[in-house]
Amino acid sequence: MAILKCLYLICSIIVLAAISIPVGHSRPLKPKNVEGIIDIEETCNQTIDNGYCIQLLQGDSLINHWGLRGQAFRLLEEITRKAFDALRKVNQLLVGKIDEALTSCSEDLDAIVVVDIPKATQALKSRDLKSALEAVLDVSLKLDKCEIGFYGRHSPIIKESSLLKIAIKVAIKVIKLLLKF
Repeated sequence: MAILKCLYLICSIIVLAAISIPVGHSRPLKPKNVEGIIDIEETCNQTIDNGYCIQLLQGDSLINHWGLRGQAFRLLEEITRKAFDALRKVNQLLVGKIDEALTSCSEDLDAIVVVDIPKATQALKSRDLKSALEAVLDVSLKLDKCEIGFYGRHSPIIKESSLLKIAIKVAIKVIKLLLKF
């Protein structure tokens, strides 16, 4: 009986010791695709322009570690940069001119840079993916409005607009992928 009590005591001590080990030092295993942990190639294979998608996302060596959310943030940065480039070009064309289409386009691009992308970024940070998607869809609508505003004339920002549209479509796809998790 004394041996049984001793064994019980030893087992109790071992269990208590195992329970009291700090959990903060252990790192939980995260299976692939939990919260969107997929690599660039896997993401880009699901988009409209695989090559351009990879080109957009390859700039950051940690992008695969960040997963889909990191990829979405990177795409929002690219959209901001490209929209700002288009805005700069439109504003340069506006110097000394009065052109309704250019003025309207400048206002739309300014709203993209100042309102929509920051709104999408904040929504993504707070994991409000539906709001992030809505903000990026607003960007797409404003860019289309800008292009339509030239009434059949050749758009002076066709190059910038084309690259921006692809980046927007890729961002929309990535956010939709995130919504699945």
